[in-house]
Amino acid sequence: ITGSLVHFWPAGDEPVFGAPKERVAIYVHQKKNPGTLWQDIITFPEPLGACTKYRMGFVRVEDLGAHWWNLAVNHQELSESLSINEQLWNRAYNHSYSMFENDPRPTEADLKRLHRPGQSETTQAIKQQWAACSCDYTDNRWLALLTGLVSKSLSVELLGCDEVLGLGLNPSACPVGYAVAALVCSQMLLKSLDLPSSRSAAGAVARLLPQIEKCLPHSFWPVTLEDLRSFVTNTSESGEVEDFLWKAEHRLPVEVLKRFPREYRRCVPFKDPQCWQNTKAMAESQGLDWANYPHQVCLYCCDPNFRTTAWQAHCFDNVFTEQRCCNTLEQ
Repeated sequence: ITGSLVHFWPAGDEPVFGAPKERVAIYVHQKKNPGTLWQDIITFPEPLGACTKYRMGFVRVEDLGAHWWNLAVNHQELSESLSINEQLWNRAYNHSYSMFENDPRPTEADLKRLHRPGQSETTQAIKQQWAACSCDYTDNRWLALLTGLVSKSLSVELLGCDEVLGLGLNPSACPVGYAVAALVCSQMLLKSLDLPSSRSAAGAVARLLPQIEKCLPHSFWPVTLEDLRSFVTNTSESGEVEDFLWKAEHRLPVEVLKRFPREYRRCVPFKDPQCWQNTKAMAESQGLDWANYPHQVCLYCCDPNFRTTAWQAHCFDNVFTEQRCCNTLEQ
């Protein structure tokens, strides 16, 4: 984490209220403004000085070999301690700042340097990202699916209807993506007059809906919670073909998308889907580790923050240029 401190916890033999017994390195982000910022703790197995597998954005802890502490369940005393300390910090900050405000010597410019809530655009974008439905967008499959819905030019291979209809479906990589894929599969199967399979796909939507109800309104997917709920209600209560028809439009929620970090806005929707045809499943089918191919991921290649990395030079060429492949107007 940029601008962080490293602290070993517990520190020597000193007793620390709520601290775990194991000795681990804790990376503590420097807090600069009041508020409730911490969420939970994840520790990585790599030794100090070595890079972890984590890359900013959505993460499945099990893929990283990391340990999720789940403080609220496993370390309640530590969770309370963190909350208490954060509130103490907030009180001390507010008290100290009020003293500066009431002192005639600091100018307005001095006060702004001390406390700049106006510089919260990046923080708000990150909060928007975390409020949205989690999805592994480093797999081009999901943004390609979204782009296909919006452009009404969807590849059947991206849907993975056999996977959606399978009994062993694990949707954790992208619950909202699987829900949308199941929805589209139900419509495709309905057109082919396969009502039983269409019903099964609609059932998959119903099973996935509880996982995305809270986050969908904060996401940039071209489906609304109201329309999904209506679809699930209609298909679960009726056997009529008419009730299985999806009647809503797939419109990108532009105002929601504007609140996301720049790297998302530069990829949603794909400016040219031909730039990002490779997916995680394609790599794995060839025995390749998708994590070794960041230069084939839109979310990485179109992010200006990665321009100094060695692999970024392989993202584009004379045909597939950055201007062709990224929404470069998003700054």
